[in-house]
Amino acid sequence: MIKLTVLLLFIAYAAAGGGHRRRGPSRCGLPTFTSRLPEEAQEKIKKIWENYEDGQGCDKEHQETKDVLDELPADVRNRAMRPKGPSFLKGVSDEVRAQFDALWKDHSISRDDKPEKFKELAEKVLNAEQLKEFNKFHAALQRRREEFQKKLKQLSPEARAAHEKLAKLREERHKIFMEASDSVKEELNKLYHDDRRKHMERRKRQ
Repeated sequence: MIKLTVLLLFIAYAAAGGGHRRRGPSRCGLPTFTSRLPEEAQEKIKKIWENYEDGQGCDKEHQETKDVLDELPADVRNRAMRPKGPSFLKGVSDEVRAQFDALWKDHSISRDDKPEKFKELAEKVLNAEQLKEFNKFHAALQRRREEFQKKLKQLSPEARAAHEKLAKLREERHKIFMEASDSVKEELNKLYHDDRRKHMERRKRQ
């Protein structure tokens, strides 16, 4: 069975930009990353959204926003849209962030071994304050693991077996996505976003 410590660490790190997320505009309104863009791009995007009112469809605004972003150099666009991530990555260099990202994507290391590898990397490349935040982060995951294990023990054998199968499927899904090229990831993210948007629109009409 996959250790929950690893699973939770992966979920948290994915939220930091190191894993499979459903990217692209997920809500209507001025994007939160706008202020991190070059001034000219900021003005264009603000102009796109200035007359938008809550409750309206926003496919047109999303497409126009994407057109503006596509005009930017990839490194500028990525820096602006990259999530801040967990507190222990605050202020780290691109090189350090890349090391965490590489470890996250390294499928040659088993999931059981990765928590210790993350800890070793943190102790090697983080400063004292960042390491302090990492230890808080890791301790929180341990507490959540203990709470989850208590609930897991209360499951019936059938439910526990189903849980383990689902966990393996999630792991395989993540592996397939992480091994895909950036262009494929972008296509898939758009597919997932469009499908989710249509589902939400259908629910609103019900």
